[in-house]
Amino acid sequence: MCLLVTGIFQGKEKCVGRESCLHGALSGLLMLSLLLLWPNLTDSLAIHSTDVRLVDGSAFNEGRVELYYAGQWGTICDDNWDMTDAHVVCRSLGFTGATEVKTSAAFGQGSGPILLDDVNCLGTETSLTQCGSGGWFNNNCGHGEDAGVVCINRVIYNPGTFVLDHSGNLSEDLGKLYDSQQDCDINITVMIAATNLESHGHVCAHTLILHTNSEARSLLEWNNNSYTLLVENECLLSMNSFLRYFYSRHIEITVDSVKCIHKLASAYGVPGLQAFCRQIFPYLLPLDPSFRRALELFEHSLSSGDGALQQLILQYLAWNCEALSHTEAWLGLKPDNMEALLSRTDLVVESEWSLLKALDRWAQANGPGETMTGLLKKIRFPMLAPEQLFKLHFNLTLYGANNYVFQRKILEALEFHTVPFEVFRQYKPQELRSDAYVPRYYFASTWSTYLTHELLAQHNGSSASQSFETPEHPSFLFNTQNISWSFTYHDIAQGCQNDHFCSSGTFPILHLAPTGSQDDNIWYKNKALVVCQDSYIVNILDFRNGTTVVPKVNMFDFPCPTGYAGVMALVRPGYKLNA
Repeated sequence: MCLLVTGIFQGKEKCVGRESCLHGALSGLLMLSLLLLWPNLTDSLAIHSTDVRLVDGSAFNEGRVELYYAGQWGTICDDNWDMTDAHVVCRSLGFTGATEVKTSAAFGQGSGPILLDDVNCLGTETSLTQCGSGGWFNNNCGHGEDAGVVCINRVIYNPGTFVLDHSGNLSEDLGKLYDSQQDCDINITVMIAATNLESHGHVCAHTLILHTNSEARSLLEWNNNSYTLLVENECLLSMNSFLRYFYSRHIEITVDSVKCIHKLASAYGVPGLQAFCRQIFPYLLPLDPSFRRALELFEHSLSSGDGALQQLILQYLAWNCEALSHTEAWLGLKPDNMEALLSRTDLVVESEWSLLKALDRWAQANGPGETMTGLLKKIRFPMLAPEQLFKLHFNLTLYGANNYVFQRKILEALEFHTVPFEVFRQYKPQELRSDAYVPRYYFASTWSTYLTHELLAQHNGSSASQSFETPEHPSFLFNTQNISWSFTYHDIAQGCQNDHFCSSGTFPILHLAPTGSQDDNIWYKNKALVVCQDSYIVNILDFRNGTTVVPKVNMFDFPCPTGYAGVMALVRPGYKLNA
């Protein structure tokens, strides 16, 4: 957590030298306005700012890495410089990642100081300054060891700055009053966590202002005039923005600062600001294809007690589970997090077989444990084909230590594949109602088709369609009974732009229809997936009577900044238990 200790009483001291009355323009009318209006805060602890650039490369995406710190540009020593460090640099510059690490002054020697040595990034950082190192100016290197990078020549989306403005008619003088740090009656000592309580400095505030803002009153619940705030180093930059918000009712938040602002809002009980941060997190999640940041934020959602944020991140992980399962982050999932994912029906994976193999990889990385039996029970064995059930003994390391669970689950699955529906419903109706017999969101070609963005662009102003076949049902009893489908994208807005009956709010429509007759005992709860840049899922839509409406790009659950999105139709059959 950013805020580990809050509101510790430290004494009766006031801000030294600031006991005088309000002076100049901040007197009289301003203080009267504080009593009548609603105040807030933004930006002010004096700390060094940093920036990064690539120098002397032959293209804009490569060069010697230089940081701006304490008023000067300097270089990085290449000791322990690796791809993880390079990825952090490139992503902080707006690229999707790095392709190559350069050492030994490959782009020439710099001329400024060597600022950092022994840099050690985890890969989740948004800036090189957040990574471990030997400390500023602490090195044993020469410029012949200057580090460099080559970044992927593809720029990712930078959503920029998000502004929460509840200032109304409040004067900006309130924010300036905080900036002035004068005439205070509350002293706040900021301590850096994990540094033996090293003091970062002091800020001060005004009781009168904080009392007029209901969101700030938790800061005053101890009725003291001196407090100590223990803050993680990464959140120091955000501390002043958070405090100033209570004066100005205006705050600017970026994807780099949103986590810290959310931590502070959660710790101090500022629900409006917390909810606003929650709207920004969807812009942050797709920026990290390694999913480390998403899992880090999930742990943060647990520690902050923000259940809505927890569900938001789980939804993103579930929708992009297939991509997640091929990353190192998947192997590092905690058992509780794995169980939360496997419990979901909206898990988007190629097939249940691919999900089981991914669980097997996770088990190999994490070793046997008591939780393994529970996790295996979350696998939907009836959704595995008979030949896949036969291969389990030969293809999974999990089988040996869990053979009893596997044998029982295989038997249940074989019943599903061999017993006619009428008999199954008669003798085991409750089993058929369990999640094990409900398909997840499988995008293997057996159950789906995909209209790419390129195809949709070619048919701009008209319709694009595709025909495909799927089994009538996952049970092997229907193995030879296929059903044909027609999947169509109608660009209504373009197609009828000259028709005065068309409104500006007209959206594209997707239509998924079977051809031929259908079994009366089978339902279809089909889905449409909106896939951004052919890489991650930003929205999932329900087909109602074979039709669904595609919302505008800015209405997706997760952002697709370029609008470069294709649509996929998923067929999901099941038995009608109420037939």
